[in-house]
Parts: sequence; structure tokens; C-alpha cells
Amino acid sequence: MNLWNILEALIRRWRVTIPMTILAVVVVFRVYTAIAPVYVASGEALLTIPARDDATNPILEGGGSLITLAEAGVAVLRSADENDALLEDGFSEYELEVADRDPIVRFSATDTSPLRAEQTVSRIITRFDEILEELQLQSGAGEEFVVSTVVLQPPSSLVEASSRIRTTLVAAVASVLAVLVVTLSWDELRRSRSAAAGGATPRPMSDAAVAPEPDLEESAAPPPRPVKAAKKARKAAKKPAKKRSKASAPASAVDESDSGGSSRWSRRGDDDLESGVG
Repeated sequence: MNLWNILEALIRRWRVTIPMTILAVVVVFRVYTAIAPVYVASGEALLTIPARDDATNPILEGGGSLITLAEAGVAVLRSADENDALLEDGFSEYELEVADRDPIVRFSATDTSPLRAEQTVSRIITRFDEILEELQLQSGAGEEFVVSTVVLQPPSSLVEASSRIRTTLVAAVASVLAVLVVTLSWDELRRSRSAAAGGATPRPMSDAAVAPEPDLEESAAPPPRPVKAAKKARKAAKKPAKKRSKASAPASAVDESDSGGSSRWSRRGDDDLESGVG
């Protein structure tokens, strides 16, 4: 079955195609409205060193770098305790990662509320700065030589996540397939029933039916006319008996003449015999 046969079946079974199409549109719309949009808020922060030469920072002086310090802060902020504490405070799920070659940390949060997602990013940036300070002070760094963060990208850029659109597209494709399957199945069922009722085997839509050749002799013969034959029979029955007797009279006369002639011939034959004997 090619594309043209499918289109023919959809048009031929429009009583099924139209309701199924309307139902598919309703289903796709309900899926789109049922799934709440998910918003993503993101932000970036850069680690900086204070411009002081007389202060010390054991983390940096011990062979570490700003990237090492950033990875330590990210590890603490990803812990279950920190995550649970932020969720209890009403913030949403978040993610953070360190850039490959630069001391830059990227923050992101997802939520159905764009405002809550933005507030979550702001909160985890602040909490990350606090964790960095705690780690440095615990290692013996002076307060005047504590690495801090500078916000490069504030959490104001909100982008709607593609999960809602992706789910709606999947529902739309499934609805189209359902319309095709139901319509084509109904068309095949109706064609099979029609062929079974007619006593014929259903053929594919591409096969052409061959019409039987007409019989020339039967078509040339005039159809019988029973009405005129009945009228002639009634007219023949109404004729007087005299006509029928007259019609039979010549036949009887012929019979008599034949019998008389034969008797004369027989008598003449007898006379000839007697004269010959004498």
C-alpha cells in the first residue's frame, strides 16, 4: 500500500478520519496544557585573589590553585546535607560545575516557577562564596587574603526547558499514527465484509475489475411480449364456430374426392380383367 492508497482510504472513510483527527488534536492539547513548563535559570561566578602581598593563604601557597579551591567548594555544595538544607528552605533543584581551564563556576536551577529558579541560583552563588571562605579560614588563611567570587552572569536569563515541547511532539506523532491505524483497519474491515457479502474474494485496491463480454445473440433477440400473446389467444377464443367449421370443410371434401376416385379406378380395373378373360 503506497501513499496514494492511504490517502484514498482516509478520504473514503472520512466518517472515521474526521472524528479521530479531532480526538487527536484534543489529546495533544491536553498533554501540552497538563505538563507545566520548566524554566532554567543560570549564572556564573569567577574566583578572584585580593591584591595584597603581605597576606598568606595556605591553600594557594601549598601548590593549589583557584581551580582546586573551586572544585573543593563545588564538592561541598553538592553534598546531601547542603542539598537537603536548600530544598527545605523552599529552593529548587540545582546543578553546578567548574570550567575546564578557568576558575569559573557555572550554576543552574530548574523549576516550574521562573522566579523560584532565579532565587535558587542567587542563593547557591551566595552559599558557594560562604563555603569558600569557611574552607580557607579552616586552613589558616588570613581574613584579608580570602579568595572571593565575582558574579559574571547574574541569574536573570531564563530559558524554558524543552521537555514540554518534546513531550508534546511525541504525543502528536503517536496521535497521527493512531488515526492512520484505526482508519486503515476500519477500511480493510469494511472492504472484507462487502466482499464476503457479495460472495467474492476481496482484491487489492490497485486491481482493476474485468467486465464480462456481452452475448450478441441474446442481446439481438427481442424480449418476449407476454401481453400481446395473451391478447391474440383471447381473440382466437372469441371467433365463431362457423369459421372453424368452414376451415375444416375443404379438408373433408378433399377426402371424399380422393375416396371416390379410388373407387372408380378399382371398378375400371375389374372391367378390364373381365374383358380379358372373355
